[in-house]
Amino acid sequence: MNPTPLIGGFVPLAVFASLDGVIRVDSAAVVATTVALVVAMLTSERKIASVPVAQSVIFAAVAGLAFGGGASAQHFLATYGCCITFMLLAVFMLGTVLFVPFTATIARYCTPAQDGAQFVDADRRISAAWGLAVLIIGLADLGAATALPNGGKVLVGVLLWCGAVALAVAALGYTWRVVADVRARLVREMGVRGDAVMVG
Repeated sequence: MNPTPLIGGFVPLAVFASLDGVIRVDSAAVVATTVALVVAMLTSERKIASVPVAQSVIFAAVAGLAFGGGASAQHFLATYGCCITFMLLAVFMLGTVLFVPFTATIARYCTPAQDGAQFVDADRRISAAWGLAVLIIGLADLGAATALPNGGKVLVGVLLWCGAVALAVAALGYTWRVVADVRARLVREMGVRGDAVMVG
C-alpha cells in the first residue's frame, strides 16, 4: 500500500495546526483552505478525495466566521478553532464508515476499485482507526485550550504534536496490518499473488 495519498490528505489539517497561534486564525484558515483544495485536486485523479474536500469546507467556514464575526469570534476561534476543526473532521471521517469509508476513495486513487466484502470491511476498519485518532487529538487539544487558555501553550503544543505523531504512526501501523491480513486471506482463499492486492 502506498501511504502517500492517505497521509497527504491530512496536510491541510497539519498546516492549520502549525499556523494556529502564529498568525491570525482567519488567515490560517484561508491558507489551510487553499492547501486543502490543492491536495483535493492532486489526489482526485480517479475519484474525489473526500477528506481534503471536507477540510476545505471546514476551513472555509472557520475563515468566514473569523472574518465576519468580529473580535469575539476571532478570540473564540483563536482559542478553540484548532480543536473544533479536528473534531469536525473526525466526525466526518467516522460518519463515512457507515456509508462509503473515506479510505475507499484513496484506494481507488492507488489502484482500480476493489469492491469485495473483505475490501469494504478493511476500508471501514482503517477509516474508523484514523477517525478515532483525529478525534483523540481534537479532544486533547480541547482539554488543553480549556485548562490553559492563557498560558503554557508552547509546552502543550509540543506535547500535542508528539501525541499526534504517535497516533498517526499507530494508525498507519494498523492500516498496514489490516492490508496484510486481507492479502493473506486472499492468497489462501483465491490463490492470488499477495503483492497484487491493495486496499486502503
